Amino acid sequence: MNKRTNRVLFFALLLSIATGLVCDYFYRDSPQHVINTANFQNQLKEKETQAAKTLDDLQQIIIHSSIDSLIHYPFSNNDISYYVFEKDELVFWSDNNLDISNFLSLILPIGIMFNFQMHNV
Repeated sequence: MNKRTNRVLFFALLLSIATGLVCDYFYRDSPQHVINTANFQNQLKEKETQAAKTLDDLQQIIIHSSIDSLIHYPFSNNDISYYVFEKDELVFWSDNNLDISNFLSLILPIGIMFNFQMHNV
């Protein structure tokens, strides 16, 4: 490569880095878009702990009783769903929420744009 090409590549690299830093500054400066990672990690850890405890409880119920007894378990309302499969067949689920994201693509004709927002039920 000649010196002119090297200079152009160097300035393109500097421009890319400067653009990235400016975008990062505006992203972090905007209160609407910044994600509080510490808060997110704390919530995730709490949900993981709750899910692990619930899975242990469910396992004990299944071992000492039956899958039908799970209906009496007091599931907490923390947006975690539990599914029990037996021989590749769904035999129990903890909530009545349906994932309709793939269902809509089967029903709606191709070419129709459908925009929806899922809410916690």
